[in-house]
Amino acid sequence: MCRCICRAVFLAACLGFSLSACDNQNTGKFDQDRKPCDPGDGSLILPAGFCAMVVADNLGFIRHIVVDHDGDIYAAQRNLRFNLGGIIGLRDTTGDGRMDQVQEFADAPGMEIDIRDNWLYFGAEDAVYRYRLGEALKPESPAELVIGGFPEQTEHGGKTFAFDPRGNIYVNIGAPSNACQEENRKPGVPGLDPCPELERHAGIWQFAADETGQDQGDGRRYASGIRNAYAIAWSREADSLYIVQHGRDQLYEFWPQYYNVIDGADLPSEELIRVEPGVTYSWPYCYHDPGNSSA
Repeated sequence: MCRCICRAVFLAACLGFSLSACDNQNTGKFDQDRKPCDPGDGSLILPAGFCAMVVADNLGFIRHIVVDHDGDIYAAQRNLRFNLGGIIGLRDTTGDGRMDQVQEFADAPGMEIDIRDNWLYFGAEDAVYRYRLGEALKPESPAELVIGGFPEQTEHGGKTFAFDPRGNIYVNIGAPSNACQEENRKPGVPGLDPCPELERHAGIWQFAADETGQDQGDGRRYASGIRNAYAIAWSREADSLYIVQHGRDQLYEFWPQYYNVIDGADLPSEELIRVEPGVTYSWPYCYHDPGNSSA
């Protein structure tokens, strides 16, 4: 993350956010204009050349975060158990590195958050919204619906997304089940082949980033067979989309005749995928096993 040019990097921690700094010459000392780090680095264990401070605490179930050009932090909050969530805005008004101004808005659990052309985009469970940013920490205008009409689902509903340089937004629509079984998450129950969930789930859809009022049907299914991609980003260097796939669960619990406890902990691989348009990937029919070259 840190490229040894003393940029600030924000790390999501269990207590809120920690700020880490980088040491150019690997001397163990930091520039005098850097904010002081906390004793014990805010209870984080860090490698040499890093230190940390807690900039905000007691924020709840924080998912993805983004920092704007003024240093304000926006975080997506998601607690599905209590159906709580929204957006938290954080601002340091004193210059000490601590976020002393906290503003909550939106009222839907969310996963992804990002800024594009001074718009704050927010991925809720069933839609993608955006807010026009201004001088105030809380946007003064109401949310605009960018994309709606996603199917309701109780598993993997978080909508993550990424932008390319040509005005497109790529939205992850996770699988509504573990492995497209005839009965979800039941031991010994076979999977469906073909899997009907692939029609509207388990893939990446492409939409226009600047258009509002879109529906899932207005998008293009960019790639399929991706169970869930909460990690998603566009690489400008490679001019390509990358994701990390969350693989299926509970191989040992559901198929103990084929898998042991270690297998269940290690398999399947959490794959880093360069996503190519039009390609169907592995889920739910097969998965990557790092110990078996034929898998």
